[in-house]
Amino acid sequence: MRPPDWNDLRFVLALVRGGSLERAAEALDVDASTVSRRVHALERALDARVFDRTTGGHQLTEMGRGLAATAERVEAEIAGMVRRVWQADRRLVGTIRIATSDAVGRYLLVPTLAQFQRVHSQVRIQVVADVRPVDLIRREADVALRFARPRQALLVSRRVASIGHGLYGSAEYLGRRPFHDVADLSNHALLGYDKGLGTLPEARWLDERAPAGSFALRANRVTLLVEAVAQGMGLAVLPCYAAAYDGRLVELIGPADVLERDLWLVLHRDSRRNARTRALADMLAAQLPRLARGSPDPRGTAPAGRFSPSLR
Repeated sequence: MRPPDWNDLRFVLALVRGGSLERAAEALDVDASTVSRRVHALERALDARVFDRTTGGHQLTEMGRGLAATAERVEAEIAGMVRRVWQADRRLVGTIRIATSDAVGRYLLVPTLAQFQRVHSQVRIQVVADVRPVDLIRREADVALRFARPRQALLVSRRVASIGHGLYGSAEYLGRRPFHDVADLSNHALLGYDKGLGTLPEARWLDERAPAGSFALRANRVTLLVEAVAQGMGLAVLPCYAAAYDGRLVELIGPADVLERDLWLVLHRDSRRNARTRALADMLAAQLPRLARGSPDPRGTAPAGRFSPSLR
């Protein structure tokens, strides 16, 4: 038995977590054949099967379950080592990776980052805008802005804004098709979220009040819906901060009658001791409440107080 390449353990874990070659490949940013090849290479090196190939997908063998548990421990140890080294960096230089949704990133995060980099020009920012949550424990990101408060013991969070949602149309559309009240929704072209986002409260609010045939367009990005409403395609439930950026949008029903959602700033608990992360967290905590209310110009506003001690 030749020594295995322990880098292949990453492919085993991705396949276990993804459940298929395709999802594992997507998580690792490779193609499915690469995942298959690396798993086969590890099995040849160990002279044992890690997975049984079944019609239902890849199932861990008994030996594979033990190997996967070892791989998770190795991953956790490496992530912990990286965090300890990272925590030792007290300088305001380096890279911060932030995960959020496309609309929060476009309308709330980027204006704050622009101010942050005017003050801390040596910090580099990477933004991951996706509907899928990233794993902060495995260091897929350093900071996340989420609408659900995490419960993992290794993560700390703080509610940084209340995000109002309302029903919006454009002045041009309303000139053609006046809106009266909720009972009138079936007489309008509606713009909604696609089925992948159908469980979101803002998606359910409109879906529960209008017949399916009323929807002229569905999209998987808030920014697409904002532009579709602005172009006069119909009515949609949008976050109020996004609508505040476009003078073509008219609020028809406000958040008091639609909904509000809490936005959480989330870090790994060890990251609070990192200088650049603390500086960014402080600025986000100071800026996001005002930006969420639809005041888009952050210039000249200094962070108020320290964010990190309030994390819980």
